[in-house]
Amino acid sequence: MVVVAAGRDECGLIAGPLLELEAEDPAVEGEGTFEVGDLQVDVADVDAGIDRHSRIVRPGRCEAARMFDRSAELYDLVYGFKDYAGEADRLDELIRERLPHARSLLDVACGTGKHLAELADRYPDVAGLDLDEGLLAIARERLPHVPLHHCDMTAFDLGRRFDAVTCLFSAIGYTGTEARLRTSIAAMARHLEPGGVLLVEPWLDPQTWKPGHLHLLTVDDPEVKIARATVAALEGTTSILDFHYLVVTAAGVEHFTEHHEAALFTREQYVGAFEAARLVVEHDEEGLIGRGLYVAAAR
Repeated sequence: MVVVAAGRDECGLIAGPLLELEAEDPAVEGEGTFEVGDLQVDVADVDAGIDRHSRIVRPGRCEAARMFDRSAELYDLVYGFKDYAGEADRLDELIRERLPHARSLLDVACGTGKHLAELADRYPDVAGLDLDEGLLAIARERLPHVPLHHCDMTAFDLGRRFDAVTCLFSAIGYTGTEARLRTSIAAMARHLEPGGVLLVEPWLDPQTWKPGHLHLLTVDDPEVKIARATVAALEGTTSILDFHYLVVTAAGVEHFTEHHEAALFTREQYVGAFEAARLVVEHDEEGLIGRGLYVAAAR
């Protein structure tokens, strides 16, 4: 049995009654919409389901919202190596090259708000959105006077536009499918002022991803020690990362895992999504941290 939501609210979050379908129903496979009685249901809204072999049919958007369930409070420690100020300087440079008098900025998938905190020093009117409530709670503590919205990047409408929109640190990979990549870019484009600038930092492409690669990240803080280990895996064109955390504090040692999936889109898929949203796009090979950066302008 598969559970689906009948609709979404203005932030792209599940709304309306939940419906149950047989997992074998061909309607729940693929992309697009299908009918349940008088309702039109987006396949992208299908929540976690189990088939007759007790296998997960589709993780759905709700799973993405829970990805950082256990690690949200550790996020800033784990990524303490990032140069948020330096990245904000580069973003500001790219935006002002194209729109010198830019004043407003929206950060999509803002996480704990560290990029937004830096950008707020450069733009007097900023806002952010994220699907993860745990990360947003930290961002709200950091930025109490900044509007922060609990929204899905694939389908949101804040009712206003911005001079610049950013989507950073490869969060776009969590859209999962090319269809949702396109709806996400389209939603961001709709929030741009005429001549506005959209900057999207991509996840890795299929040629760059190395299944079987071993990675260990450690944090040596006076109050907490963290080790995060993973073995890169691949399913089709989706990168799979099962993060194994070992967290040591005065209270003891905790171990937990988090499952992450991110789509490995090609450059052609990214460019196609920008062009479908009627944006003129350039690709910066190096970007902020070596993953590249797409810089697009509203026509």
